Amino acid sequence: MLATYISIILNRFTLNVIVLFLVVQVQLLGQDILTYTYGDNMDERGKLIEVDSLNQMHLLSEVDLGSINACRYRIIDSLGTILTDTLIGLDASAKDLYTGRDGKIHYLIYKNRVEPDRNGRDALLVGSVAESNRVKLIKTIYLGSFATSIAEYRIGSLSNGDYVLMSHALRQFLEFTDNRINLIRLDEDYNYLSHATLPTIGFRARCFKVVEEDKVLIGNPGVGGVQLMKVDPVANTIVWQTQLYDSTITYNRVYNPVILPHGNGYGIVSTISSTTDSLVGVTYYSIDQQGSLRGSIVFPDAKWSGIEFPSLYLDVQERTNIVFGMLSEGEGINRHVVMDHNDHTVLFDSSYDIAGGYQQARDVAVLDNGTRYMITSGTPIGDTTTKLRTVVAKLPVFSGLLSSNKYGRERVSQELRVYPNPNRGDSFHFDIEKGEGEAVVQVYSMEGKRMVDRTVNYISGKGQVAVPPLARGMYLIVVNSKKLSYYTRMMVVEQR
Repeated sequence: MLATYISIILNRFTLNVIVLFLVVQVQLLGQDILTYTYGDNMDERGKLIEVDSLNQMHLLSEVDLGSINACRYRIIDSLGTILTDTLIGLDASAKDLYTGRDGKIHYLIYKNRVEPDRNGRDALLVGSVAESNRVKLIKTIYLGSFATSIAEYRIGSLSNGDYVLMSHALRQFLEFTDNRINLIRLDEDYNYLSHATLPTIGFRARCFKVVEEDKVLIGNPGVGGVQLMKVDPVANTIVWQTQLYDSTITYNRVYNPVILPHGNGYGIVSTISSTTDSLVGVTYYSIDQQGSLRGSIVFPDAKWSGIEFPSLYLDVQERTNIVFGMLSEGEGINRHVVMDHNDHTVLFDSSYDIAGGYQQARDVAVLDNGTRYMITSGTPIGDTTTKLRTVVAKLPVFSGLLSSNKYGRERVSQELRVYPNPNRGDSFHFDIEKGEGEAVVQVYSMEGKRMVDRTVNYISGKGQVAVPPLARGMYLIVVNSKKLSYYTRMMVVEQR
């Protein structure tokens, strides 16, 4: 299959000032790209975005208050209207935003000097959103002497309801003697259960994912290339470890991976500096479940110096998407690449200016109807009077480039009705188009793990699916018929 390249021509912005935030509309190939800009008289960096069961978007940003930073938590609807806006921590850094075992959105932030009277201990704060969109603190996890706010901390859920936290120097549990990465296993109330110390040191270990069979995939910058390992956090053992080595690589960072469908392993994205010009930029790696490299593709024109944090995700058509910031003629823009996960064919490659000037494409969230929203931040380069702003952009959906399903037809995505929803996690019904036939039903966890993949029959557009017991939490339901693809989210609140 030949790679498809589409060039984009941008028109000028059309600006509409709205109370509390700014809406910017960009014309792209006849489609509207809506952007919602948030901030006031302080520099603000949008860091993380997550979608809840009501299709509300939760935003976690860092605000510069002058002498210290603070974390700012917003909830917005699909039109960008602010529902909640509050500071959740002074002298703090945003680390993670995810769906907790209770089905609510949880946040993880790093806070400096939580208890000044106790030698200024730093800590990780875990919180969630309660009734009426109120943000509340759940747990304080104290850190040790090797903790630092620039280190990365990530968290994920295991199938039994436990959490696994990637961190280091947690004084509350053990006082570690160096900056080795540790996997800390916590129960559903964030109480300590066990830990595994890994044989690698890393402040910038941003690559973290709970994968099949409750294993954890971790990536860390290494000399000469990305270091990867798969770890069993329950048995505290390393399943395998490898390095994507190239002697010309002088510097690299690696970011959150995706689980590729149909057992094809994992996708990983890295930013690279090298003495070989053709390797400088953003590189996508595909590796199998045993850690062997399946293939890679380099985007060498990504002048990423000072602009990092590419975001990697799968869309509902199971295509691999990369969004990252880059420099073009001194101006910061965002680039969006869509690839086939099987042969790494580039289906779409385009650049567009969302925030103006310096930009960092930090995170992407997908709503039930397949709409994708990216959080970034921007300000004109060289303009010291304009403050950095948090920007949320509604990314375009390119329906003409849909992948084919098992029936060999292009799919047009539609919203799906499943019931009961909320659900007890053992079976559900679905409604699709009228008629009868067979459909492929897939259930994914919010961490990207495929929990169910089976073919069922439906009559008069109605079908029923029995599933293995699903733990409490949010799941993505995808139903592929011969004509269309359907998808929605389903909440599991309890098990039978």
